[in-house]
Amino acid sequence: MSDSTSSGSSPPLSVIVIGAGWYGLAAAKTYLQFDPSVSLTVVDADSSVGGVWGSSRIYPGLIADSPAGLFEFSDMRMSQELGVDEWADITGQTVQQYLELYARKFGVLKRCMFNTQAVKVERDGAGWNVHVKSSGASVKQEVLHCDKLIVATGVTSKPCLPNLNTSKFLGKVLHSKDLGRWHHFLTSPAVKNVTVVGGNKSAVETVTLCAMAGKTVTWLMRKEGKGPGILFTTRRNGKHRAADGASRWSSVFRPGIYATRSRLHLFLYSGKYSLGTWLREKFWKFLTKSTIRDKRSTQKNRKLLNPETEEYVITQSFLFCAGGGCSNRLIKLTIGNYSFFWPTSGVSFLHDTEEELMKLVDDGSLIHIFRESIVSMSENSIYISDGQVIEADAVVFATGWSSTHSALFDQKTAAELGLPIPLVEENPAEASHWRELQKAAEKTVLDLYPVLRDPPRQPPPRKTSPYRLFRTMVSPKLAAAHDYSLAFVGLVSNNQVSTHAEISALWTVAYLTDKLTDAPVGALLDDAEKMNVDVAAMTTFMEKRYLGRKDIPDVAMEIQDYVDLMMRDMGLRADRKRMKAPPSWFGYQAWKAEWFTPYMPRDYSGVVVEFLKRCKTLSGSKTG
Repeated sequence: MSDSTSSGSSPPLSVIVIGAGWYGLAAAKTYLQFDPSVSLTVVDADSSVGGVWGSSRIYPGLIADSPAGLFEFSDMRMSQELGVDEWADITGQTVQQYLELYARKFGVLKRCMFNTQAVKVERDGAGWNVHVKSSGASVKQEVLHCDKLIVATGVTSKPCLPNLNTSKFLGKVLHSKDLGRWHHFLTSPAVKNVTVVGGNKSAVETVTLCAMAGKTVTWLMRKEGKGPGILFTTRRNGKHRAADGASRWSSVFRPGIYATRSRLHLFLYSGKYSLGTWLREKFWKFLTKSTIRDKRSTQKNRKLLNPETEEYVITQSFLFCAGGGCSNRLIKLTIGNYSFFWPTSGVSFLHDTEEELMKLVDDGSLIHIFRESIVSMSENSIYISDGQVIEADAVVFATGWSSTHSALFDQKTAAELGLPIPLVEENPAEASHWRELQKAAEKTVLDLYPVLRDPPRQPPPRKTSPYRLFRTMVSPKLAAAHDYSLAFVGLVSNNQVSTHAEISALWTVAYLTDKLTDAPVGALLDDAEKMNVDVAAMTTFMEKRYLGRKDIPDVAMEIQDYVDLMMRDMGLRADRKRMKAPPSWFGYQAWKAEWFTPYMPRDYSGVVVEFLKRCKTLSGSKTG
């Protein structure tokens, strides 16, 4: 096992982290915890730490979807540092303040190069060269070399914009990423009419900002798109909705491939037991009703915000089959033919201010909603697909994100690493091999979860290959060659960002310092083909489960299982609550805490020290 600590006159190991958001900060802090002598640099294009929550991207009224206790690191409690209740809503400013305090406390802030964009990465011997461009008083370009590279730019860095000619439009054209810099302009007297394009969380936030400032807002969502996101209140009956999602009990009713399935799970999902199938369908029906009941409406304007209501009628459906066979009957899923089981768009929490937004939507005088697309833009006019012309002083595209990772590398390197590339550019032999792996993976996934055979709609065809990184973090080819020089973090869309950032940072740094060799995942890391089989299974499951998220790895409903998987990879216990619970009668209190108490970041307190002690123990047993 190699040691990353420098000795004698040798120069210290050099590490570069690209990105200073949740994932970059966790990775940098963890690497310094492993090796305080390392020469570590964090490169970020923004002017502060935070990523999405950086000082240039936050604005008044921005609220995090997660409460404070679920949006913090295990070794720095927000309640202790900022006096915030663990279930309280927190503003964007509070999140940014917290991350800056964290970076300063653990020595990361002084290692940050802000206003510095990584534009290209290329191989240089056993290490990597990172070409950067700094902005400010003068633009400067330079090349930084490192022995180890962590790419932590996440999935919300590069705006995805529609292919429209905006050169003749006289108003301001923005992406929702720009709200922090331009919110003063959007809410100023100079702007009277704003057009917002998109249907998910960032669109809700943009419409709220503008409408609450008294602007007339035209809200556009494509007919052919995935429909508006799921809107629901942060709390129900006084309880934060995130509490149930962070509790293990809810995983029983969700399909997943990241953990060994229990007999109860097979009872619910195999399709062989009529009672199990009935219970599962009742759960999803109840969840759907309780989630969107208070937000669905027949009012003309708000009705256009109802989740996608395409016809969903299943004949001979595994979803309702019983006794090992399936009845030939027609059944509609839940209210409005929509089921929360099939999330085609994202989820949006409605906080207090956004609750006021719904009143403005119902009123219809300031907010006008259309399920149409922009055809062209000229002067101060927006021409939409139904022939109407809309006046606009500004247009904000809340249209999501594009992958930035492949753009950092040349196409050949990107393909070898397992990053997305255009399908037409794939090596024919490689493409054929992956088709075979995916075919086998599809059979495995669909045999395990027959319900996934009959989605309400088929996802649009791919234009690029998926991410083919093992655990969405490392290249199978490099890992199998024992080239532990590169890792990616923050590629998975999920709703437990801080916990995932912390545990994936530990996994990544352990990998880069060759400390996973003796861990349970060690044998898998030696075999590229076994890793590829695992990658194909995860990619296939994600595509079947999340119909609208083909370009971004997604574990929104399986994040706890995914974190557990990384913990087991490292030889650490995943049942943190049971592990720390005091003794009780037949272990009842430990069982209750493990299954019915929300998992919080604080449950992983001390996990880095725990892993390093394990490594030391294993090393001692070898030498002894």
